[in-house]
Amino acid sequence: MDKVQTPAQRRAGRLFREQGKASEAQSAWKDYQAEQEATRRKTARLRAERLAREALAPAEPAEKSPVRKARAGSVRTARRG
Repeated sequence: MDKVQTPAQRRAGRLFREQGKASEAQSAWKDYQAEQEATRRKTARLRAERLAREALAPAEPAEKSPVRKARAGSVRTARRG
């Protein structure tokens, strides 16, 4: 059985759904903003921790990479030589 709705009932139903969607969107936006703020705070805290850790650690020179020796049968060494 189909319910016959008056134009006023259809309009009221549409407004109710629109208000529900608007409320849901506003709630989602607040959640998004809260997540973004939490991410900014976490990033700032981690940055401060990293900078403090780097300030306490002595500056270490970069390690030199070991010098590679040319192989005996290398094509490069044979041409140079």
